Amino acid sequence: MVLINRFNLIALFCFLILVSCSEQKTKTLPYLGIHTVENGDSVYFKLPVFEFHKQDSTIFGTKELSGKPYIAYFFFTSCPSICPRMTQGAKRIQNGLEKYKNKYNIVAFSIDPDRDNFKKLQQYAIKYDADLTNWHFIRGEEKDIYAIGKQGFYLGMSKDKNEPGGYMHSEKMVLVDDQGHLRGYYAGTDPNEVKSLINDMKLLIKEND
Repeated sequence: MVLINRFNLIALFCFLILVSCSEQKTKTLPYLGIHTVENGDSVYFKLPVFEFHKQDSTIFGTKELSGKPYIAYFFFTSCPSICPRMTQGAKRIQNGLEKYKNKYNIVAFSIDPDRDNFKKLQQYAIKYDADLTNWHFIRGEEKDIYAIGKQGFYLGMSKDKNEPGGYMHSEKMVLVDDQGHLRGYYAGTDPNEVKSLINDMKLLIKEND
């Protein structure tokens, strides 16, 4: 009886491994946001078209990002709380995806464009040893940044004198596919979620190859 139980346990263990491997091979990421239906087919939410400037003052937006998946998050350079941890998370992502750096982008939107001029964004990038090949620090008109943040990425942000640094904003990083669809949300301050984001980005990169 003991031998039978042991055999059953071994068989169950092998089955669970096979199921786990099968799930990993077939994993697909959801499409997030508000969907619509046209002619009986689902039309997935896509980010509105946007155009801002990156740290070197050149134009950067939807057109430049088209065709590659990317990770987006919101920050400001004088943030004393979650932003440094999010930026460190972004650095871990860049290190973890080093061999794919020509196949995806990281986009950091400043919510404090009055203080975050191009020079400050460049200094911030240097401080965190960001590889600007595919990591971009973005500024634009405050109202436009907030609009894309709230209505495009569905992330909360606002000025709040009671918050550290004078702003409230989400710690979430958003995974966006090469067509501008939202595919995942991850806490940029949580190493485990950052690791999940790295793995999910690999899935999108493989889908895009």
